Amino acid sequence: MKRIKPLFTRILLFGIIMIVNASCDKKSSNNDPAPSSSYRISEINFYEDDTLMQKSVVSYNGNQITEILGYMGNTKTPTLYYKENLEYAAGKINKMIVYMMENNVWRNYSQLEVKSFSGSKPTEVIYTYYDTTGTVTWQYKYIYVFSNDRISETTFYLFENGAWISSGKKVYNYNDTGQLITQQEYDSDGFPAYKSAFTWVGGVVAEKIRIRPDGTTSSKYVYEYSNSLTSKESYYYWKNNNWDLQEYTMFLYNSNNCISEERSVGASNSHTSNAVYTYQSGTGNYRELACVFGEYNFWPGDPQPLPTKSASGDKSIPGKLFPSFIVH
Repeated sequence: MKRIKPLFTRILLFGIIMIVNASCDKKSSNNDPAPSSSYRISEINFYEDDTLMQKSVVSYNGNQITEILGYMGNTKTPTLYYKENLEYAAGKINKMIVYMMENNVWRNYSQLEVKSFSGSKPTEVIYTYYDTTGTVTWQYKYIYVFSNDRISETTFYLFENGAWISSGKKVYNYNDTGQLITQQEYDSDGFPAYKSAFTWVGGVVAEKIRIRPDGTTSSKYVYEYSNSLTSKESYYYWKNNNWDLQEYTMFLYNSNNCISEERSVGASNSHTSNAVYTYQSGTGNYRELACVFGEYNFWPGDPQPLPTKSASGDKSIPGKLFPSFIVH
């Protein structure tokens, strides 16, 4: 069973999600939406079976990301096929517009907009998609509720027949030390759906297990660490009363403790997918982007290791697309 991770399958729509995974030299506290860093991401190259398939190039104005350009193709002159423009209000990101290149013309493909904040935390984010004529084809939103500065509930709405329809939610439960223990999902009728249960060892997530609505085990992620950085993520599927390895991801770092490569390998080496990161000197607002636009279907509440987070220096769950304000 071949499993392609979100890191690679979601780049077409929102390349910025990959951008925010790659912070380094983190110095500030969990409350800072844009922690200081000596380096910032400038380019990511994406490979399948060691063949270059796509890349993203990041532009800044000062320390704010203003544009991400996406290229496709494995030649020396890849084709420009999408761009993402960020807009700011009162010093905070409030909108990201995604354009697709079609017949040498930029078409407005989608828009992500923050409608409200609680401090630096987004409480309502609306996603809108357009057809080739500019007509809205699909719209949905997330409403976030916070308690004690942690996410406690996320509700998902679809816009249908002129009204917002509640279509599911996630509820987050923590232990006394603020570690996320379970994430319970509910369907549109309010019935329990899948649940994720987390095991912590030494202040970091060691295992995440997915449980079906009937209580049976579905799958799990197992995390390994080296020098307080995530070194490996393994994905297993429960099959024939055994854990069957589906895929694992190795995380490599440069001398500045910035992630240099993520390499995902299928069971029995059936396939490889990897991302190679390039940096430049300077500061950026990748953390802010993670907090504002990280939801895209699976965030928050789906902690996977963010390789550049220190288990001792950053008390939040080490997690791709898992912003600092969720767990302290």
